[in-house]
Amino acid sequence: CTVMMKLTLFVLGLVLATTYSSIVSTKPERKLADVDFLKRQKLVLELYFGLGNTEHFHNEYTEYDFKANIDHFHKPEVVTDFLEAYHHGFLPIDGIFTLSCHHTRHESVKLFDLFYFAKDFDTFYRAASWAKKHIHPVQFAFAYTLALLHREDCQHYELPPIYEVFPNYFVPADTLHQIFEAKLLGVKERKFTYNNTGYEYNYHESMYGGPLDPDAVGHLEYKISYLREDVGANNWYSTSNLKFPLWMNPEKYRGTYWHRRGESLYYRHQQIYARYVLERIANGLPYVELLHWYSPVKVGYNPRVVHVNGLPFYVRPDHLVPFETNKGQVKKAKHLEKRIFDAIDSGAFWEVSNSTLLPLKGDDGLDLLGKIIFGVSGRPSEKYFGCYYCAALEALGFAVHTSSDHEYVGGALTSSLTTL
Repeated sequence: CTVMMKLTLFVLGLVLATTYSSIVSTKPERKLADVDFLKRQKLVLELYFGLGNTEHFHNEYTEYDFKANIDHFHKPEVVTDFLEAYHHGFLPIDGIFTLSCHHTRHESVKLFDLFYFAKDFDTFYRAASWAKKHIHPVQFAFAYTLALLHREDCQHYELPPIYEVFPNYFVPADTLHQIFEAKLLGVKERKFTYNNTGYEYNYHESMYGGPLDPDAVGHLEYKISYLREDVGANNWYSTSNLKFPLWMNPEKYRGTYWHRRGESLYYRHQQIYARYVLERIANGLPYVELLHWYSPVKVGYNPRVVHVNGLPFYVRPDHLVPFETNKGQVKKAKHLEKRIFDAIDSGAFWEVSNSTLLPLKGDDGLDLLGKIIFGVSGRPSEKYFGCYYCAALEALGFAVHTSSDHEYVGGALTSSLTTL
């Protein structure tokens, strides 16, 4: 037995030694940053400072002449297109930025193209310096961050978390007011706290007991708000949307092909939903009810955050019926929803461009379905299927009509920073 035990230990040792010797480190080799890299890293971060007060920003490139330097861009036409759109009328500095507005969305893509197709970092930085001075701060940050994430010469720079650049999208307005007031009074140090549960905002006559009372009736959604309102989770979600924009295609932007892009989008949102349901169950809440466009959404929502210009997000009241408040967008979402269901029932999607039938049962079925639902660029029959994900967010997010689509006032679903 002793001999067998020794033999067994010897064999086990050989197996472990062989296993560990075959492991190859996947971590890239670390390199010491040189002086040029550190200088550029500093320049990258400095353009994030003071967004929202850009009237005081100035450097030697804030009046950069694009026409005189048009040969410094890989595609000179992007400069011409941008300048034409800018002089026609961009989003006002004091406006509300949302990609749900198709004008703002197209303008933002043109600004990103200006940054992306700059031939070198210096030209990119000069164009960004000009934009920080003249473009809406959130629109600038959107295009600037996109460029830093996707330009080949900007892949290794560290970017600040969005909640440090625009805390107004993550911290309740009343708390920010306390901070500003303390700053004006010259307070050097103070701890500020705020309640993310929303319990005190949801209290009404039909509710009794405290937050821990299992017999309380009425709104109990505050129990799960720690997950919805989590700063890190919202920051991660908005950043992931920037890393994989739905409209970006590999034909125009080199190096933007993502393997099984539709499937990864579907999987990411399925995992978020699964975690949300798990947390609900852990807190004694029921499963999520299905959304019906013509039925009331029982529980309202007060975001308590504001846009850069100080205007608050729209508060969704209790028992709001989406169709009654936003008929046009709900009809659009319903049409796209029906087309997707019909395609799923038939087991295939029809590609109009080359008259082919793409089956859903194969290995690429889930990837194809994800592309259709989320409106990924290059999906089959783009005009017919549209972007159901975008249409649904707009149908639920906009319950107030404004005089101009540059003055959209919507709910939390109208901004990727607050969508969760």
